[in-house]
Amino acid sequence: MEEYKIKIEISGGEISPEVVPFLQKLGVKCTMIPTINIIDRNTIEYGYKITFYNVLPKEFKVKVWDQLQKNFQINCGYVQTQFYRGCIWNWPDIFRESNCPG
Repeated sequence: MEEYKIKIEISGGEISPEVVPFLQKLGVKCTMIPTINIIDRNTIEYGYKITFYNVLPKEFKVKVWDQLQKNFQINCGYVQTQFYRGCIWNWPDIFRESNCPG
């Protein structure tokens, strides 16, 4: 059976290398790639591209995202799953109700 993957990109807030042992303590299987984002001439944000394995979306919200947001003051993130790609706050049925008529 193929692993279920949730990919996120986060930066800003108080994101730091401390996120690595933090996620390890949560016990979630993931791969992390550090990123540097140049916002403009005066602003650089450090962050991570993280792929989580075998964490279901609703479990991800409570077990991972809520904890990251609380502990690292992350305001937003880009998420990619098999069924959704975009702003994490617009993720249907996870962070908001779906408007899909089907």
